[in-house]
Amino acid sequence: GGSKSEKKVCLSTPLFYVNAPPHLGGAYTAMATDACARHARRCGLDVLMVTGTDEHGEKIARAAETAGQPPQQHCDQVVKQYRQLWEMLDVKYDRFVRTTEEKHEKMVQDAVQKVWDQGDVYKSTYRGKYCVGCEEYKDEKELEDDDLCPLHKTVCEDREEENYFFRLSKYEKDIQRLVDSTDFVQPEYRKNE
Repeated sequence: GGSKSEKKVCLSTPLFYVNAPPHLGGAYTAMATDACARHARRCGLDVLMVTGTDEHGEKIARAAETAGQPPQQHCDQVVKQYRQLWEMLDVKYDRFVRTTEEKHEKMVQDAVQKVWDQGDVYKSTYRGKYCVGCEEYKDEKELEDDDLCPLHKTVCEDREEENYFFRLSKYEKDIQRLVDSTDFVQPEYRKNE
């Protein structure tokens, strides 16, 4: 072990969607992350534990509409429930991130601008079956009969949208070299995924 200034680690929970109150899965991941952070601190590491909420998305807007509230008011209420639950469970975080915070939005804008300036982003059209609950397009072979999402058991919608895509192919050789010549991917048997 080294001094705290030599070894740093950042541990994060998922940023939880605020379309519904906290649930057992969120509590589990927060407690597990907290346990890892506490262990790392005891081992002398300088730990930053992050948790927070993702306050963007169609299902959040729909949840707010169903509750008869403006989206930000809905988000604020659910965030309060997360903070209360973490306090009750004694989850000790260093930062609570909200994706609607000005600081977070600025950081994302700066990152997006950087990849845009490097030519890593391009605009294109995407069409497919979309599950609002999953907030993702589904491949036809993933769907059950009648275009049902296997997780939510709801009909996936036909959608076409113009969107921005990351030009991953630009980095294919560098990524392949990293995967092939280092221990970057752990455990090693995951390299082929």
